[in-house]
Amino acid sequence: MKATLQTVILLFFVTVIQFANAQQDTTKSVLEKGLDQYKLQKAKHLLYNYDYEGALIAYEELYTENPDNLIVQYRIGQVHYKLRDYVSAVKFMGMAIEKEPEVDKEAFYEYTKALHRIGKFDEAQTQLEIYWKTLKASEGSPAIPNEVPQEESLLAAKLGKAENDRVKEVILMNKGLTFAKQAIENPYQVTIDNMGTDINSSFDDYGASISANEKTIIFTARRPDTKGGAADPNDGKYMEDIYIAEWNEEEGKWNKAETIKGRLNTEYHDACLSIRLMGNEFMYIKILVKVEVEKYMFLS
Repeated sequence: MKATLQTVILLFFVTVIQFANAQQDTTKSVLEKGLDQYKLQKAKHLLYNYDYEGALIAYEELYTENPDNLIVQYRIGQVHYKLRDYVSAVKFMGMAIEKEPEVDKEAFYEYTKALHRIGKFDEAQTQLEIYWKTLKASEGSPAIPNEVPQEESLLAAKLGKAENDRVKEVILMNKGLTFAKQAIENPYQVTIDNMGTDINSSFDDYGASISANEKTIIFTARRPDTKGGAADPNDGKYMEDIYIAEWNEEEGKWNKAETIKGRLNTEYHDACLSIRLMGNEFMYIKILVKVEVEKYMFLS
């Protein structure tokens, strides 16, 4: 009798779990009906393996055949975001979310990020507030908090690590959007000058950090002389390397930037984050592009 009761209880829990999963997948399953399943799986595979160019081609082929399919529209928006075409990302995500808000459980969050990128801060905050209400943390706080809760209070709410992290991300993003709006309403008068060809190139140069004495600049670039000469398969651009330039007092200008000496640069991505206040150390990040993207942060 005891064994029979245990079996019944076990079957009950399995049924509940299956039902919950089925409820979660219903919207997505319905939206994927009618699509060429081989092409759909191929597109998913390319997307999840960071081949965004290939994924875009695959999803656009599905879109040509199914222009009204919401999951295809949304995925195209996602891929455009990965490729940094934020205007197209907003267009396609918006098309899908307008007709089916539950097209994806992360839809409002992803849409918020895309809107943020093109400067639509009010719309981004509206979408973020909608997303907040889908999180368990909103049960105790209907509005997005102004400050990140203490770790103890997050644990007390019995949130999983993934949701704890997402709660922090949402709060920080909301603060960033508020700051962006305030900064635009109260702009600083600044003059922007091009630093010239000794620092800039025709390739991507960014992430500059200047030492406290303003005599050293370290930045990230994706140039043909990158160590190993390889390109990132995700976007076709050269791997990142760290560059450095020193201020020349005699000539009153920056010396020509060159790749930083030593073993910091590798055949993968190496990017500068910031120089520490003392000026004798800086933070940098190393990204290994293999089957999966692995990120490591270092202090040098």
